[in-house]
Amino acid sequence: MSPTLLISSICLYLMSLVASLLIGMASKRFSPTAIRIPIIMHLLLFISTLLLFFLNVSLHHTFTLITFCSGLLISVWALRKKEHSKIIKIYFGLFLFSIFLFIASPGKLFYLISANIHQYKAEKKIDLQENYFLIEQRSMFSLPSDSTPYKIVKQYGFYKKTLLRDVYFEDEINEGRMILANEDTIVVDLNFNKTDKTRFGFRPTTSKTSIYKKSK
Repeated sequence: MSPTLLISSICLYLMSLVASLLIGMASKRFSPTAIRIPIIMHLLLFISTLLLFFLNVSLHHTFTLITFCSGLLISVWALRKKEHSKIIKIYFGLFLFSIFLFIASPGKLFYLISANIHQYKAEKKIDLQENYFLIEQRSMFSLPSDSTPYKIVKQYGFYKKTLLRDVYFEDEINEGRMILANEDTIVVDLNFNKTDKTRFGFRPTTSKTSIYKKSK
């Protein structure tokens, strides 16, 4: 997925979401039939997107994004119309439901609404102990690589507290276990693909994170 399309996805989604809420609040002032034209335009975009997809035209990524955002744009308006059937409300409600995916995994959402979900790869997450996790620190603009940094987080429900970030490892991690975690020191045991189990110690409170390791 190109950075240009990703940035476009982020901007169009957020603008459509805000505009949808504003249109929904003002929809009572509109005539009862005013929503018909936006729905027809959305359906035409939807049909065009399907045709481009089946014809394998690369432009279908852009059309998918515009079609999704057009549905999101009129979703609140459609849901507030009492005259609409349940099918229409469910259909447009699905666009608004994307807010939950945006909160949980914004990267996955933007890859999905631009028809690039096949390129998406979730960040690797290693369960260390209870609510401690070692997670790949990969941005939406970066591609998976051997030099991906990791961060250690402590999770409280939906809230995550980052204890350590920008830690690099030379090999792929299979599993890990938290040995010690306090304000001054973090000690973890990690198993790798090509090397033996290694114990790593981190001192995150120093000006530059210091690391010591010991093979076991």
